[in-house]
Amino acid sequence: MKTSSKSIIIAAFTILSFTSCVKQMDALPATVTASATASSTAEKFSDIKAAEDFKWSTSNKIELNFSGAAVNESQMVLKVQDVNGNILFQKLQKGNENFQDVIEIPGHCKTLLVSFGSTSKEFSCTSGTVSFTEN
Repeated sequence: MKTSSKSIIIAAFTILSFTSCVKQMDALPATVTASATASSTAEKFSDIKAAEDFKWSTSNKIELNFSGAAVNESQMVLKVQDVNGNILFQKLQKGNENFQDVIEIPGHCKTLLVSFGSTSKEFSCTSGTVSFTEN
């Protein structure tokens, strides 16, 4: 009798523990309209169409301009970093030559640190152009 009552208690506890973990679906907030819900008539992934002005890219393109100084004939590293120190672009650059390129940076980046040798300058990413002049 003792073992059957223990078995019944263990079975009841097991059943309760499995049935208590049912995920409840949250109701849509009152501010969401019926047209904003995720209803779709697409049957395949290729049927999904995005708006014409939607950008799939998670990066931005920035024009990088380096203006060298005629008196500086040494070669140093030209480096572009984000504020966390992640290197986004680097190259060996002669100090007396100009350089221009378009680089891709992460879309969340707001500030860039451009350095050439021991000279560093901060630039905003929002302008689309970064111009660094070697002095």
